[in-house]
Amino acid sequence: MSVFNEAMRQKGQAEEDMFYAKLDLELIAALHKKYDKEQRQVLQQIPTNSGYDR
Repeated sequence: MSVFNEAMRQKGQAEEDMFYAKLDLELIAALHKKYDKEQRQVLQQIPTNSGYDR
């Protein structure tokens, strides 16, 4: 395989890797956002009045 062909193959592989890395980061961010939203809803359902007066 020529040096040029190998360089082009590596460039294409690097671009593909960067595309999927960016997609992974976006999916992870969306999962964190969903998890944070669910946690806020759970925390809002917990009663904050402990029943003790100080």
